[in-house]
Amino acid sequence: MMYTVKVWLLVAALAVAALVGAVSGYAVKSLSCRADVAEARLKASQYEQRVLSERLAYESDLRNKQAEANAALRKVTDEYTRREKTLRASAASAKSELNRLRDQANVPVPASAFTDNPPPPAGADDATVTRYVLGECGAAVSTLAEAADAAEAKLSALQDYVVSVTKALGLTGASDAGKL
Repeated sequence: MMYTVKVWLLVAALAVAALVGAVSGYAVKSLSCRADVAEARLKASQYEQRVLSERLAYESDLRNKQAEANAALRKVTDEYTRREKTLRASAASAKSELNRLRDQANVPVPASAFTDNPPPPAGADDATVTRYVLGECGAAVSTLAEAADAAEAKLSALQDYVVSVTKALGLTGASDAGKL
């Protein structure tokens, strides 16, 4: 009987040893799983931080590009406004110069000037006014060009006369007279 008790004690000791081994193996596996979960969470957190930093950098670049585009648009708009003011001032100056020259030359305004190209109605937009002013300037330049052509023809005839007179008189330097 003693022998049976010893066997039972031995079996119980082996069972306890097996149970302790199984529990300790479970505990080791459990600790290993916990470490894997913690490592996965760390990697996920690092990935989220990297994605967030990339997103912030992209949004910052996008804001910078938008600011550059706005600045370029503002610059173009300012340049357009400046040129428009310059052109308006030039047109006004040309019209006032035309009126001054007409007054000085005492040339009457043609009767058909406003029938072919009537002035724009009150409240007309800027483009209409600009076209009208430029049309007036064009008409004035045409008139001025005709007067210049007539004056050139008179000068040319006078030069031909002087050359013919100097040749007829036999004066020296007659060849230089045509270079007036």
